[in-house]
Amino acid sequence: MRHYTKTGRQKGFTLLELIIVIGIIAALVGIAVPYYGDYVNESKYAVMRSNLHTFEKALMDYRADKGFYPATANVYDLVSGSPQYLVEFPIDPTDGAPATWGYSLPYNLPADVPVGEKYRYVLDSRYDAYRKP
Repeated sequence: MRHYTKTGRQKGFTLLELIIVIGIIAALVGIAVPYYGDYVNESKYAVMRSNLHTFEKALMDYRADKGFYPATANVYDLVSGSPQYLVEFPIDPTDGAPATWGYSLPYNLPADVPVGEKYRYVLDSRYDAYRKP
C-alpha cells in the first residue's frame, strides 16, 4: 500500500475549490443582506414608536398637572418648561438628529374647550407608527 505525501507542488487549494467556496460565500451574503436591511428598518420603527409613546406620556403628564392640554405641542416647551415633562428631545431614528423629523403624523387629543374641538398635534417623523415596515 502506498502512502502519498504532499510535495511542494501539491500544497494549497485548487482553483475549482476556491471558486466553489467563493460561490457559497456569495450566496450566503446574497441571502443575508436583505434580512439585515429589514432588521435595521424594524429597529428604526421601534425607536420611532418609543419616541411617540414618550411624547404621549409627556402630554398626559402636562394635562394631569395643569388640567388641560397645551395649545401647541412644542417639544421645546415640554423640555425647557417647569416642570420638565421630557428629559431630552426626541431623536430622529434615521440620522440621530434631535427634533428634525420629516414626516407629519397627526396626533389628536381631546381638548378642554367649550365647543368640543380637538387639538391636533403634528409630530414629525419619517416613519408611520401605525404601519409595519
